Amino acid sequence: MFKKSFYSNIGANQPIAAGTINLGCTRGRGSSTRMFSFCKQHSTNPSGCIDQFITVDSTSSSNGSTPVPECPSITLENIATTVDGVTWTLNKNTTILACQVLTIPNGKTLEIPFGITIINNGTVKNDGTIDNFDTINNQYSGTITNNGTIFNYSGCYITNYGTINNNNFIENKGFSYINNYGTINNTNLDNYGTINNYDTINNYDTINNYYIINNTNLINNYGTINNQDTINNSGGTFNNNLIINNIGNIYNGNGINCPQGAIANNGTINGTQPSNTCSP
Repeated sequence: MFKKSFYSNIGANQPIAAGTINLGCTRGRGSSTRMFSFCKQHSTNPSGCIDQFITVDSTSSSNGSTPVPECPSITLENIATTVDGVTWTLNKNTTILACQVLTIPNGKTLEIPFGITIINNGTVKNDGTIDNFDTINNQYSGTITNNGTIFNYSGCYITNYGTINNNNFIENKGFSYINNYGTINNTNLDNYGTINNYDTINNYDTINNYYIINNTNLINNYGTINNQDTINNSGGTFNNNLIINNIGNIYNGNGINCPQGAIANNGTINGTQPSNTCSP
């Protein structure tokens, strides 16, 4: 249909995605002839001329399907600033997309300053340190895997609707809160996996403990806690309002060698019952 010279001049050997040739009203007038006559007589730029007749849908691929957009990468350099190359301070409220993976490398610290919230819909892999001075929201699709250290400082919140895998160390400091509406797995990876609670943990769904939880203040359980190793409640308060499945040990302290704790059971404790002894 096209002469070779015109075809090459307009770059028509390049694929046109979802192209539509706008020939106008034909009425037997031979619109294709009118198009080439128009280009020849009225334009010295054939490629510009052809653009007047062809509409391209750039959102469609050559086979008519809509391409899947690439997932933008996310790094500390994208979202935070640093002075010393070690501590990276989050610049602003940040949302991690479901397709994204944010890694905090070993030896690096991500600081979430006061007034800033990070929302995770994807994956956060912490091999270094996270210092939370405000809010971490882990959404339903989000996973936080902690191979390093997470500090939740005074007056701050970690709210989990997804999954938190703790393979090393989480510390919930005074006047701070961990609210769990999803799953927290406190693992026993190479004899690590420790949660130190100095203020409040509210569990509304599931905590799986495979190593050590130290509570010196308050745990409120409105869901299920599966304990396969050690919960040390010496000096703390443990309110169970639903279910504890215990095949490990819950130490409540004896008030002599270690502080006495308090366990208020308004639900069910299955398995080994708590003991008023000190954790070894």
